[in-house]
Amino acid sequence: MHFRTFLLLLLVGLTQSCEQSAKSEAIEPRALLDSAITAHGGARYDGATIRFALNNYDFELKREGYTYDYKMSQEKDGALHMVNTFNGGLTYKIGDSLVDHGGRQMTLIRERVNNVAYDFYIPYSLTGNDIVLEYLGTENMRLKPYHKLKVSYKQIPGADPDERAYVLWISADTYEIDFIAKQNEAASGRKQFMAAAYKRRVGGMLFSDFELYQTADRNKEVAIDSLGMAYNSGNMQRKAVTTYMDIEVDPKSN
Repeated sequence: MHFRTFLLLLLVGLTQSCEQSAKSEAIEPRALLDSAITAHGGARYDGATIRFALNNYDFELKREGYTYDYKMSQEKDGALHMVNTFNGGLTYKIGDSLVDHGGRQMTLIRERVNNVAYDFYIPYSLTGNDIVLEYLGTENMRLKPYHKLKVSYKQIPGADPDERAYVLWISADTYEIDFIAKQNEAASGRKQFMAAAYKRRVGGMLFSDFELYQTADRNKEVAIDSLGMAYNSGNMQRKAVTTYMDIEVDPKSN
């Protein structure tokens, strides 16, 4: 190769690298998240009541600003068991009777309901004041370009470290979220990788079922921001599917 040709190729490569770097730096994490929220339904979530069935339980969710009211119910032994979590409160009823299973068990019940609701509302749920956003660049998934956005949580001085985190793969074309990696806490190694499956719009809002994938070591040795690479390489197996049945939406009444 002639030196002049080599120099020209080098200059072209450097120019493309600078252009890609400039494009990456131009992506503002909050604006990217806002675009995803808009693509999924935006303000329609606020104040709407959403009902669906999941794993033999019925859910009724409502969020408005920073207030929430979530219900999980199931018919059991001829009686309706109803858990209701809301800002600062929790009730558990069997029929018309209030019950209290004790502090630890009630805490676990609250976490179960709130975790289902939090994941169901992504990306709308990722707007709190405790959120930290980091843009991780782009990555091809299924041969299509995606923006990678990491979501972590502010650390409270004196409190236990909050190791929860998400990575969202946001389509560069539609701004819809097609892949999610989730870390509950670093110490336990509990990580999930989810790929959107059946998508549909109800009341102008986008809802997706999710296929759950695992590596051979159950995702323990892979950082959540690298789970996309493991998925693309074929080193994951589908283990389960999260299926939201019979979704109904009552829009916010004006």
